[in-house]
Amino acid sequence: MKDKQHYLVPVLAGGVLAAVLSAIPIVNYCNLIFCMWMLLGAGLAVKLVQDKTNTVDGKEGAMIGLLTGLVTGGLFAVLYLLMFLIFGAAMIPGAAAGEVEGALGGTVMMLVITVGSCFVALFAFGGFGALGGLLASMIFPPKNDDAGGGGGFAQAPSAPGFGQPPGGPGAPPAGGFGPPPGGPGAPPAGGFGQPPSGGGQPPGGGSPWGQ
Repeated sequence: MKDKQHYLVPVLAGGVLAAVLSAIPIVNYCNLIFCMWMLLGAGLAVKLVQDKTNTVDGKEGAMIGLLTGLVTGGLFAVLYLLMFLIFGAAMIPGAAAGEVEGALGGTVMMLVITVGSCFVALFAFGGFGALGGLLASMIFPPKNDDAGGGGGFAQAPSAPGFGQPPGGPGAPPAGGFGPPPGGPGAPPAGGFGQPPSGGGQPPGGGSPWGQ
């Protein structure tokens, strides 16, 4: 959960959306198709987090979907309890006829069904939320922000072949034949040229043929 500071708003948005769509009559029948509204809510949460961080992978996507599913299950449980409190008396067997024993038994049964439905909703929405988050992380993977354009052909480095020498267009290739160190007219080092004293004079100022 490296980006948990960005979870709150996306998880609440996806959870509320899935809970409201799951509570609307007739529309909630779409949940019979792999809990479709829960997958949609989890996918929305992952997409919102991905837009902010661009780092959501499969593991984090499943975690975001799980949290979204728990929010959806909690809201759905609250709505279910409110419906029970508002319309519960009409649903309890024997309550309308004034039968105390029958009404008491029906109340206990309805409470058990309601609480059980809330727990089932938490587990079901949490599980399908994790699945929806995982799928969404695969549909909306992190974008590649490299300068190369992501997957394009980049310019390869020059291989050592025939081209310009390292020093520029007019420079000789490394290790080849070029001007001698002393300049264009100077003899190569160690070759035949003028003696150090210049002009054919022998060393020491004597006669070139000796004494």
